[in-house]
Amino acid sequence: MVELAQRHQVENGSFKNGTFSELQYMMEERAPGCGVRVEPHIRSRHKLLKKDFHAVHLLRNQSGCGWDEVTKTPTLDDDVFENIVKVICHFNPNCIKYQ
Repeated sequence: MVELAQRHQVENGSFKNGTFSELQYMMEERAPGCGVRVEPHIRSRHKLLKKDFHAVHLLRNQSGCGWDEVTKTPTLDDDVFENIVKVICHFNPNCIKYQ
């Protein structure tokens, strides 16, 4: 996906039509017989990665949150996390797994 993004297969934050098919072809070239297909494998994984990205982005930009450069994860005190869970994670359950 990174390689495709670098080749400008992304427009307005979304992959252009045919990009997932190209990714499927690239994966088959590099790992023959892997059996990874656009539906359901690639598209569902992409959707999950986007949700996780947005959850981490929300956490990282909250007051009282830090960022661990070694583990590349948000850091925060338990009391701060509890307050964030009540407000933000109520609308985005993916936040909870980053405690």
